[in-house]
Amino acid sequence: MAAVPDKAKPISSQPCAASWRANWVTKWKYPMNSAEARGWLDALGRQGLRDCNLLIEIRAPIRPANQNHPSLWLGGFLFAHARPIPLNPRLPRDFRGEDMKSVVFKTVSGSPDTAEWHTWRQGGIGGSDAPIIAGEAGLLTDKPGWLKSANWLYLIKTGQKEQENLSNNPAVRRGKENEEPARRLFEEQTGILVSPCFGEMDTHSFVRSSFDGMTFERDVLAEIKVPSQKVHDLAKFGRVVEYYRPQLAHQALTAWGHPESWTDQMTFFISYVPETDELVYVERPAKDYRALAESLLAAEIKFWESVTEAVPPCGVEWLDAAAQYIAVNAKLDVVKAEVETAKTRLINLLGNGLKLEGGGVSIVRSERAGSMDYTAILQSLMPDKSKDEIAAYCEPFRKEGSETLTVRVAKGGAQ
Repeated sequence: MAAVPDKAKPISSQPCAASWRANWVTKWKYPMNSAEARGWLDALGRQGLRDCNLLIEIRAPIRPANQNHPSLWLGGFLFAHARPIPLNPRLPRDFRGEDMKSVVFKTVSGSPDTAEWHTWRQGGIGGSDAPIIAGEAGLLTDKPGWLKSANWLYLIKTGQKEQENLSNNPAVRRGKENEEPARRLFEEQTGILVSPCFGEMDTHSFVRSSFDGMTFERDVLAEIKVPSQKVHDLAKFGRVVEYYRPQLAHQALTAWGHPESWTDQMTFFISYVPETDELVYVERPAKDYRALAESLLAAEIKFWESVTEAVPPCGVEWLDAAAQYIAVNAKLDVVKAEVETAKTRLINLLGNGLKLEGGGVSIVRSERAGSMDYTAILQSLMPDKSKDEIAAYCEPFRKEGSETLTVRVAKGGAQ
């Protein structure tokens, strides 16, 4: 094997996660200019190592040959070729990441968006599904209106509903295109090397994640967002918006198993604005998400049981009541149409008259004055006040509110 240059001092050497099909790894990190890098990689190629189980990952910029900037490094993982060994054996207790089964897809950055990846994602609960389940379980104090329902997710996971293709969505495309620049900028700022990877929780394989970034030691995970300005501003003040916290808790479950076993692992919520190249991150110990993760895991187990047993999250009793409502409501629609037909006949028989009655039915024609536009009245009385100021002035006069329940039948009937 081509030797690593003398100035490259390995910073760690340990047994490798078996899912990479290699049994020894040297992690290296050292300054190298572009000419040196090309020469070394060519030497590796001449020895035929590119046909072996070799992974070289360049995770930070290479210095131009005419510069000497010590803050830029070329680093990565060099996997020694070895006999293939089984995926996911039981590793020593002191090896980080023991509670995650690695899954390998061919990808350069982020989710591969291949048929294999979508099939794998369909077979479990992913990080982006976690906020939906958390919201349904009452784990979000301010559940956003755009968040999908657990029933919607159930239909997706059971194949009764097709997942919407969001590849052309501007927000999704913006996030995907800028994930790698954000990862590199994060590494430059922190010196922490992270790579995208995929995994399943050891004890509950349906709990799975596509990680935006994880260290080789698997003691740090990073979630990258190219979000709205509101989310980015919150991150500047060290806060993760509530509906993203279940995603971090879910990824911690995938990577490190049950929350009781978490020790000193760290999470990073990374927010990146490509237009200004501004990156901020919120660093939190995984233990900060322990309480949320415990409740979330219970909710995810319950949800996945509903998927495997083909019973919607609402339950059988709700299904029976919903079927009854739909059937009666359909009859009501027919009756309403018949009532409108009879009403039209009566109106036509009234003609231009003012009143007509008989057979237990009467019709009276009357005039009604239009309603008052009180907002316009107030604006005319207080022309120097804005609409918000007028609304604030009126608020103390609001009467006590009341609760309403709205029952709707989904388009297409029972779903």
